[in-house]
Amino acid sequence: MYARYAKRLFTKQAIEKWFDRLTQDWERKFSEEEVEAGRRLYRSGEIREVEITEDDAIIHCKFDKKETYSMIDWKNGTFEVRSSTNHRPFGRAIAVAGFYEIEEIVVDEAAPSYQTFKKKVVPVDGEEPEPIEVIVPPSKPVEPTRVLDLWLVLDHQGLTLTASWINDDGTMTPALKSAPKNMEPTSKEREQVIRLAGLAHRSEFQFVKNKAVYRLHNLAMIPSFISNALAGWRKHFDIRMDRAMEKRSRAVQEVDLEVVAESSEDQHATLDWRFSIKGKSLGNEEGRALFKHGSLLQFIPNIGIVKVGERQGKIIREYKEVQSTFANDAIPRYLLLSLFGRENLKVSLSKELKRWHKNMSGAGKRSTLQLPDFLRDYQRYGVEWFSQLREAGCHGLLADEMGLGKTLQVICLLKQDVLQEQSHLIVCPASVVPVWQHEFSHWFPGTELEVLRSGNQFKEDGKPTIWLSSYTQLRRHKHLLADVKFGYAVLDEAQSIKNPDAKVSQACFSVEAEFRLALTGTPLENKQQDLWSIFRFLMPGLLGGRKLFQENLDNDPAVFLPRLNKQISPFVLRRTKKEVAKELPAKVETDLLCPMTKVQKREYAKLTSEGIQELGNDIDNIVRSKNFNLLSLLTRLRQVACDPDLTPWGKYPYTDSGKIVILLERLNDILSSGHKVVIFSQFVSFLDRVKSAIRNNLKDYPIYELKGSTTNRQKPVAQFQETSGAGIMLVSLKAGGTGITLHRADYVFLMDPWWNPAVEDQAIDRVHRIGQDKTVFVYRLITQGTIEERIMDLKTSKRNLFDQVIGNLSEMKDFKSYFTKLSDLILLSSSKDD
Repeated sequence: MYARYAKRLFTKQAIEKWFDRLTQDWERKFSEEEVEAGRRLYRSGEIREVEITEDDAIIHCKFDKKETYSMIDWKNGTFEVRSSTNHRPFGRAIAVAGFYEIEEIVVDEAAPSYQTFKKKVVPVDGEEPEPIEVIVPPSKPVEPTRVLDLWLVLDHQGLTLTASWINDDGTMTPALKSAPKNMEPTSKEREQVIRLAGLAHRSEFQFVKNKAVYRLHNLAMIPSFISNALAGWRKHFDIRMDRAMEKRSRAVQEVDLEVVAESSEDQHATLDWRFSIKGKSLGNEEGRALFKHGSLLQFIPNIGIVKVGERQGKIIREYKEVQSTFANDAIPRYLLLSLFGRENLKVSLSKELKRWHKNMSGAGKRSTLQLPDFLRDYQRYGVEWFSQLREAGCHGLLADEMGLGKTLQVICLLKQDVLQEQSHLIVCPASVVPVWQHEFSHWFPGTELEVLRSGNQFKEDGKPTIWLSSYTQLRRHKHLLADVKFGYAVLDEAQSIKNPDAKVSQACFSVEAEFRLALTGTPLENKQQDLWSIFRFLMPGLLGGRKLFQENLDNDPAVFLPRLNKQISPFVLRRTKKEVAKELPAKVETDLLCPMTKVQKREYAKLTSEGIQELGNDIDNIVRSKNFNLLSLLTRLRQVACDPDLTPWGKYPYTDSGKIVILLERLNDILSSGHKVVIFSQFVSFLDRVKSAIRNNLKDYPIYELKGSTTNRQKPVAQFQETSGAGIMLVSLKAGGTGITLHRADYVFLMDPWWNPAVEDQAIDRVHRIGQDKTVFVYRLITQGTIEERIMDLKTSKRNLFDQVIGNLSEMKDFKSYFTKLSDLILLSSSKDD
């Protein structure tokens, strides 16, 4: 029962008037929405005062810190509602709450004209029942009063209360229906009906007019009602309820869940969700109801109220979301792996599925293919491993460190596996298409290759074809994908689909293939969501829905991340150079701290001062409302840290760039010793400045360039590789981060750090890869005291993310987690030389 807080103002005459009025079915004059809203106001104690007169009632309400009121005017046997609020439904909801308050007042103030006494009930089956209260009329009644008999029944609709009058002849008349004139209730009997209505409303029973019963629909409230409120009711009424049912209604029982998986055709499986309580299995009908409603409470005859546990209910909801994406009840076998390791869930496999699962754990341990001798042992393992994944109906991610020959492994898989009689699709960045063409012609001359472009549209001459497509071309041909199915579909540089909402990602998701394979040395460029998108292509449903994936990651990463790791580990193959390419020489990385020139300090200080003045100092607020302005400021600061001449207003000699000065000093010694050098920068204009400075100071050495505007990428690469002696290759980080080999060089200069270490790693591995026979020296040029030093801190976090996601998985924080103030991120800090 609810504690009431409303102040009451009334007279005895007013109570008598409203007593008669409440016998009418006043609820039907309000909409269902108004009645429900009124109940909420009544239960939550929002009604502050009720003033009752013989002709009207004023109900004062305080809701959301605002005072308002509604007036119920009673005229000519009916009522009207007026309110101080212009929102009519809310005003009428206040009136509904007022009616409930008035019912309560009438029940509390009406003096009973009958007495009660305890009466023993005849024992049943030797059980001594508790005495019940029986209502009897006084010795000299003013008018005859019948006993109101109440009967409670629990079923799948809830707890239903039926009320009947016990007539003098022992017959019973429904008490909640309109009665013939000779059977109409007396005023004292009406008093009992109103008292019942008040108690029912307080316990959240609803009147079902067409059945003339009260019903508590909310199964969750029934145990509390039976254990707490029912005793109070029995002080006023004779209430009957089956004893066994009453006992079962006092608690909600939690069911146990077991999933039984049976093999289905075409590498699929069907699931049977079985429910039990204390070892007793529930019937199929009850099981279907529990599965349908998930964690909602259910009523089961002879058992009572039951529920599926919260975690088990979550598993069912996740499964339904995933299963809805498939055409029928059968699901791919790989989805079974997302069920293993779940708490409170028992998974039983059929004999065939047990063999399948055992073979999954042994993939790659036996040779089934005739592979060429030129493959290294780890490459041979990779080809066999993915071939066996395909046989198991699964799909994989090849995440070898860059430079270990992912391209060659895939080519051998496509050429040697049983699917070689089918056409295949390889999707990659446009700059990498020539790399695939070259590798095929080198290792398997004569292979039927077609590059997807406008006009050919997957047209073949009856021969199995390997289609090479850029991500852009695949997006443009998305409308054709529904009519073609491939043997293998391969995504190279699969991090390109890290945004699942992008059109190119949607095109990749539309590809139909017997086996799907993703290649990337950096599956996590920024966040775990990147991994979800890649597996959405590989094995839809394995990682659940996107929204739920993010919710689990945000809400409980300590539980979710180990489970995520367990889900993906059977389908990820990751080897590092240190593990499998031990013949590769060492890679020595050094951070070169470059002092700022006077011009750089002046320009940097000016930008930071103006930036903080314009944007404020709260990074979180800036990111939410001024993100574009922030990115623009950070770009300008990075340009000044490289070379003040990179700014639109800059007109400075290269000697005003501390980085160019340091670079020239290093290059003089390196080139004079006959070494080849690769210089990377994200700013093409900075490379132009570097080229000019080298021309003026180191005139005797050839310079090659690879930028986004370079049409024939292979030409400068080949020239650089084939030139004897010293040489310089200038490469824009975006254009040359993938798809080229520069292992003739042994010195790498990264002129400007970036947020994401994966981008730098890709650049470095153009040089440090198979075929390299010299120690590779990598220099990062970092301007001291600037934003570039802060960038290095962020890169440490992102580098750790990839190492851990394939192993132990860890939550990544972006720069907002490191810096709360803009000044902490961008202001120039003092160096030891100042």
